[in-house]
Amino acid sequence: MAADDLAFASLLSRPRIRDHSGCGDILCNAYQTDETIYTTKHVEDGCECNFVGVSTSILIDALSKDKVPKIVITEYLELKVVSGHDYPYIAVSHVWADGLGNPFTNALPMCQLRRLRYFANKLYLMLNPASTPTGSPVGLWMDTLCIPVNANAKAYRKKAIQLLGKTFNEANAVLILDRELEVVESATSSFLELGLHILCSGWIKRLWTLQEASLASEAHGASKIYLQMRDEAFLYQKYDRDRRAAWRIDDQTTEIQAEERGLLNDYGVMLELGAQVPSIHAMRDMREGWSPFRVIYNALEHRSTSKAEDIPVCVAFLMGKNVSTILSATGMEQRMAEFYMVMREVPHGVIWCERPQKLSIKPFRWAPLSITACPQSAFMGQEAGICDSAGLHVRYRGFIFHESYEWNEGGTFPRAFNIISAETGEVLGQLSRPRQRAPWEIPLQQNLAVIMRQDAHPGILPTAAFVVVEATAGEDHEALTTEYVCRLVGYMYFQSFNQVQADGTSFRGHVTAADQMWCIT
Repeated sequence: MAADDLAFASLLSRPRIRDHSGCGDILCNAYQTDETIYTTKHVEDGCECNFVGVSTSILIDALSKDKVPKIVITEYLELKVVSGHDYPYIAVSHVWADGLGNPFTNALPMCQLRRLRYFANKLYLMLNPASTPTGSPVGLWMDTLCIPVNANAKAYRKKAIQLLGKTFNEANAVLILDRELEVVESATSSFLELGLHILCSGWIKRLWTLQEASLASEAHGASKIYLQMRDEAFLYQKYDRDRRAAWRIDDQTTEIQAEERGLLNDYGVMLELGAQVPSIHAMRDMREGWSPFRVIYNALEHRSTSKAEDIPVCVAFLMGKNVSTILSATGMEQRMAEFYMVMREVPHGVIWCERPQKLSIKPFRWAPLSITACPQSAFMGQEAGICDSAGLHVRYRGFIFHESYEWNEGGTFPRAFNIISAETGEVLGQLSRPRQRAPWEIPLQQNLAVIMRQDAHPGILPTAAFVVVEATAGEDHEALTTEYVCRLVGYMYFQSFNQVQADGTSFRGHVTAADQMWCIT
């Protein structure tokens, strides 16, 4: 957000704000939950009404037929499951930390069911004024009630997750429940104020709500996301031009200037909302020169989840990929490995990210464990490597150290040295490590090579990656070259000969073609 928006946001009244003392500069941890000690909340403290649940077998019956199970809450707070394709329903997106989840059974307190029924019926009647209250009650989809949590129904839990696209696309509307937003009066608030409340809400900081909102915003070519405010459900992407002009700053500010200032502020908030909740179209149909990872980065940068292994599932799903192999993988590393293979085209920039934690499993030791741990510039380039079960395949110019060197065991490269062509004796340039950065102690060893970037951005990402060549793959007949299979061992920065002095320590080696193939494992 812009500085003036942040200043205004700091003045918002937020009576239900959580404790953010444990949050960082990027990620909010105030909404993290621990399923082992999770407590489903009643509407009012002290309420002890009974829980009402849904039979797991009925959910399984619907999911086994690729149908979305919808819940009808009767006047007597009984739950009925309907799975008809044409039955109208409202999908609910909520923040688990607010207490509307239940990791142990598909059930909620009666007081919460009464509240959900009221919200869903009110929204449906607002969207369909011709409907009568005496007609069939509108259905409701909510993960707490509709995704099986029974330990014996794991396969159908995966099925429900795979059907999320269908679930949110077919819903008549999506209703967002966030306890901070439910105390805001939408009718008396400016669009700027409402937008800032949304941007500061817990709902927009969570991972799964990104998926739910993006899927919903793309349905039928129109947005249908409503946020439950104190007075009504508010269509969050709507810019209401009937609202009063922005307040005047002083007596010298004309009405036109105030309106112009208000429009600019509103436009900025709309852009920020669009970045936080990108459409499916924006994520899947990239403009030329853009990588899907760039949009993913923007959407994930400030979001968190209580289960890190959910991240690759959610992102791959949004990209329209088959998530079955990711869901079947165990643990964060295995799931991220499957994610990179499912994405297949991975920006070259990820291999130049020196600081993020990498996967420890071969052939994915080049891969960042977290996408947002990389600098955003890693996803700006147009080129992408191909990730498959062998590793990440890229094309770069390289330098292979002369095989005649007898390296000292335990020795490491100096902080700066020249590299010289063994064939021509030409000084190609200098490799160095900036003193202000954490140094990579690159060991002297056999079969060492350097991959060098041509689209260098000094100071942002390294420009030289040290690799140990472990094997060669089959020939690429089109490029008349072999592919080197290698692993990353460190990074430096490369400067060409016309930028450095030729004196100092030097090493000789062979220069590869500009499009040499490397398979990084």
